[in-house]
This record gives sequence, structure tokens and C-alpha cells, in this order.
Amino acid sequence: MANNTANITSTNPADGGEFYRAPLGSTLPTDAITDLDVAFKGLGFTGEDGFVVSQARSTEDKRAYGGDVVYSLQTEYGVSVQVTVYESQNAEVLKTVFGDDNVTVSGATTTVKYNKKRLPRSVFVSDHVTDQGLLRQVIPVGQVTEVGDITLVHTDILMYQLTITAYPDANGDYMLEYRTVDAEEPPVGG
Repeated sequence: MANNTANITSTNPADGGEFYRAPLGSTLPTDAITDLDVAFKGLGFTGEDGFVVSQARSTEDKRAYGGDVVYSLQTEYGVSVQVTVYESQNAEVLKTVFGDDNVTVSGATTTVKYNKKRLPRSVFVSDHVTDQGLLRQVIPVGQVTEVGDITLVHTDILMYQLTITAYPDANGDYMLEYRTVDAEEPPVGG
């Protein structure tokens, strides 16, 4: 098979939004084009570093008499995503960062509680436009497991750096990725 530069791509945020969260049990997307279920709430602008997907695969080498590696056992597997959300005034962002029950909006006042309550498991979706079409990543079961330091300073914006840990769904999948080539319109989210 010959090399093909048409198979090389980059990503950009999808029109209408790129990052969404919904409660567990929400209807999952099954392609890159269909609008998301109304349960998905947009989390607004994300940082310029985009989405960093990490796969962690631990192995244990087994050696034969004499020291040669003859087999590698996979002992662990995991997926996490790092993303920075910029819209610190967006109630859905605050609920993602601090927990649904820890954010209350009443008129022009938003109250955020800092406490040790575990953040809920949720469904996360990120939408991207590629040179060839669309790319949608779905975490069927995910949880914000780390929030970076929150810096309040006059020389930068207030933002939240999140690590989302993906857990296996009923099929053993941590993340699903759907790609559509030459789609006419990018997804518009929820």
C-alpha cells in the first residue's frame, strides 16, 4: 500500500461546541453526525491544548530460565482525558468541576460549595472537525478525578484543568470514537 498524505489530519473544535456532559444512562451517540440527546449540556470553550487522551497499559514480563523475555502479561489498562475548560461562569462547567449538588443558581447569584463529596460518574462527549470530516469521542462512563490548581490572578483567565478517568462500560469499552469522512455539516451538539 502506498503512502497517502490525504490520510494525515489535524483537528479543530466543532461548530456549535466541542465538549459535553450528561448523566449516566443518557442516550449515547452512535456516530459523529447525529445531534446529541438533550441530556447533554455544553461545557463551552476549552483550552488551546485541546483534549489529551492517555492510555495506560502496564505489563509484567515473564522470563525463561537464562533471562530471555518469553511473554508479557498485561496487568492493567486505563484511559484518561485531560482538558481545560474556560467558561468559569457557565453553571454546567461549575457542576462538572464541583459536582451537580454543589452548585446552585438563583437569579444572578451562583453559589459553589467546596467539599469532599465525590464527583458523579457521567457521560462525556467531545466533537472535532478534521481535514476529512468529523471526529466524535464518547466516554460512556467517566468521572472527573482531578481538578488542577485554581489560579485567580489579574494576568490570566479563571479556568479549570480537568482529568477525566474513563471506566469500562458493559462491553468493556473505555472510550468510543466515531469518524465520518466528508460530512456536509459538523455536529451541533445538544
